[in-house]
Amino acid sequence: MDKIVLLLGIVSLLIAVFKPIRLLGAVSLFFFVAVAALRTVNCGFPPFFDPFDSILLFVITFLIALLISKVESRVGYALSLLFSVPLLFVSDKIKDIPPIIKTPLFLVHVGSAMIAYGFVLSASVIAVLHFFSREKRESFAVLKVAFFFFSLSMVVGGIWAFLAWGDIFPIGPKSLFSFLLWFYLAFLLHVRQDSFLRRYADYFVAFAGVIVLFTFLGVNYLFGGTHGF
Repeated sequence: MDKIVLLLGIVSLLIAVFKPIRLLGAVSLFFFVAVAALRTVNCGFPPFFDPFDSILLFVITFLIALLISKVESRVGYALSLLFSVPLLFVSDKIKDIPPIIKTPLFLVHVGSAMIAYGFVLSASVIAVLHFFSREKRESFAVLKVAFFFFSLSMVVGGIWAFLAWGDIFPIGPKSLFSFLLWFYLAFLLHVRQDSFLRRYADYFVAFAGVIVLFTFLGVNYLFGGTHGF
């Protein structure tokens, strides 16, 4: 059942790439959310701790960010499609949930991080579109949302880590790169205050998308660690 619903979501995105309208984005989002809901029911708890569900949540939050930011573009939907296709090949077997994960702090920590990733990537798409279009859309308002949620994720993550392991900041590749991302987002929010840097704001924002993708995917596969998101 999940595979069929997942396939419907991917097909909807494929159509949206060629006909980028808000309705198709919303339909594909509905199907992906349905997959997450089905897996949560089967598991008894949101299983956002393995590669399949982490990627699924990433796709969901990115689509939500695109829709809220009103970015109906081929670039945005093509990226969503690119991220969702691996779900057809990644193992979707739900593992046993470690007791340490069954806590609201975990859900807030992971959920807010994913929301931040989605909004940063959405802002990056807006910045890239500025290179090819005279129409200017506000990307810094989107970045403010991303910065808030990523800050929330780091604070809650520190509390969760302290309660779970007695260490507020477990040193690891993902933790270090998360701090780099947080500082970079803070830098982006101050770029417009400088007349020189303001001219390159779109380039800085576009690069933030690269940092997010590396933090989310690259760090895990290149360096490993305890984070699946």
